Amino acid sequence: MDSQHHDAAAIHVDRNRQSRAGWDSFSEHRARTTALIEAVGRRLESRTGSGVERLVLLGVGNGNDVDLPTLVPLFRSTTLVDVDAEAIAHCRSGLPAGIKESLDPNVLADLTGMLGRMPKGDWDAIDWNAWLIDAANPPHASAPQGDVVVSTCLISQLIDTVIQWLPPDHDRFADAILAVRDGHLRLLAGLAKAGGTSVLITDVVSSDTLPELADACDDRLPTLVRDSVASRNFFTGLNPAVLMQRLAAAAHPSSPSTAIHGPWRWRLGPRTFAVIGITMETKSADGDSD
Repeated sequence: MDSQHHDAAAIHVDRNRQSRAGWDSFSEHRARTTALIEAVGRRLESRTGSGVERLVLLGVGNGNDVDLPTLVPLFRSTTLVDVDAEAIAHCRSGLPAGIKESLDPNVLADLTGMLGRMPKGDWDAIDWNAWLIDAANPPHASAPQGDVVVSTCLISQLIDTVIQWLPPDHDRFADAILAVRDGHLRLLAGLAKAGGTSVLITDVVSSDTLPELADACDDRLPTLVRDSVASRNFFTGLNPAVLMQRLAAAAHPSSPSTAIHGPWRWRLGPRTFAVIGITMETKSADGDSD
């Protein structure tokens, strides 16, 4: 990465390489994530009385967040989407042959549409009005629609990419973060078919600013995270209540059914993260969501 170019995509590739050997450390997080997606799939299956057509996993990376051998048999097809071809190849390489063969072809895509539009240092040359509009409206064609569409801890990485790109005193810093956040929520909502479910899984705070997170008993975790959010101790742009509101606002048709799940812990090296899930069921073509 040279001094004149901020290679945003390379940041995501580098993160994937750093966490490639982290399968074991993801175990608690992966179990909770997989159980949530499985419950969503079972609910859709019971509602329709038949199998669920497609699962779409956005930003799947190395696959450490999900247990694909558990999830893939629940769906007629499963699509893995990421900007990092090397990570998806690693994800697929460790799967049993039958599971690997049943996956759709990989989709390699910049889900923001903006990773190539973050020039380092030349911020005044950017048409900020156009940039913010585009960031808030990413191209849906980069990934297929699904009955269950899942984003696993991707939104916080996208926000962190903006944080690494723009200095915090830049007058568009907050606007850029919120545009990328809202764009991802619009993408997640827009890719879910009518009658389908969007699943947003995200870390909201870490032991860096909430040290008690690492050792608190499981029963205390919800109160600990709720009090942390109430005191505005959460990752920039990732207030759970606002995420739920903005995801619902992105849905079409309106008035979807939303729910929050968790929190649970994700231990990654010396840091512990509090993770939540937000599910949003959209109305089917006949107007029913149940």
